[in-house]
Amino acid sequence: MPWNGAGLFSRVRSWVTDAANGLDIQPDLMDQDTNDIALGLNNCRTLDGQNSPSADLPMNGRKHTGVADGAARNHYASVGQLQDGAATYCTAGGTANALTLAFSPAITTLVNGQRLRFRASATCAAGSTTAAVNGIATKAIKRPDGNDPAAGDITNGREYVLIYNSGSDTLVLDGILTAAQVGAFALTGDTLAGPALDTLVTITPSGSTFTMNLAAGNDFTCGTLSAPSTFATPTGGPSSGKAQGFAILTKQPSGGGATFTFGSGWVPVGSAAPNTGANKYNLIVGKAYPGGIFTYSVVAGV
Repeated sequence: MPWNGAGLFSRVRSWVTDAANGLDIQPDLMDQDTNDIALGLNNCRTLDGQNSPSADLPMNGRKHTGVADGAARNHYASVGQLQDGAATYCTAGGTANALTLAFSPAITTLVNGQRLRFRASATCAAGSTTAAVNGIATKAIKRPDGNDPAAGDITNGREYVLIYNSGSDTLVLDGILTAAQVGAFALTGDTLAGPALDTLVTITPSGSTFTMNLAAGNDFTCGTLSAPSTFATPTGGPSSGKAQGFAILTKQPSGGGATFTFGSGWVPVGSAAPNTGANKYNLIVGKAYPGGIFTYSVVAGV
């Protein structure tokens, strides 16, 4: 073999050495030497691509330079092509709720987790919405919670990302928040309506002692107080690494004068004296921390 496996080409014969040894050029020796050179050439890559590699080609830390953008799925992609995102971005066609997405080079199959970026060319109405990618079977577009898109989820002229989920065989809109994810706000398309109202939890006393269960909510009322009243250590507090805010609304009786005290674990923070006038309201606001610590302030009512 003319190549030694480490990139060195070695000839079979040296005609200078043969001449020095008095050995004339002979046809069989000439053929042997020429055939060896031909074999070496056949193991090289041609400039016009007539032959193909028979094994992996190590680049020894070198780069291919001056490359063109890939035009098929089995082509190299240039760095510029990757930065431009051309292979995974297109402007949507089709109709408002039945999109067509034509990527170049064409996507021939959808795989789990595949991200597809597009610019909308129409505003979709709420309800069933689909997309056909390069002629692949049409797939339903869903919100992250599995529901159909809401009105305004896909708006003309804006950029969107779809992620293929092979389990549900759907294209999921990335970055679309549900009302639960927003929290106390209700999200409909681009409209943020809210905040939603919190449930007001009534604390039922045991005698004149009120025990707040933080697992039931954040906003509490204990109705009209009777003198004297005690707020016991709350139950259902937050777990490790979390804190929970809360508020308690109290009301003085018609004759006023209802005082209240706090059990162990309650720590006053700039608390004011309650207003004990007839029919006056006082608000207790606080923060619950893991380990049974509850900071509070009394906001004197009117």
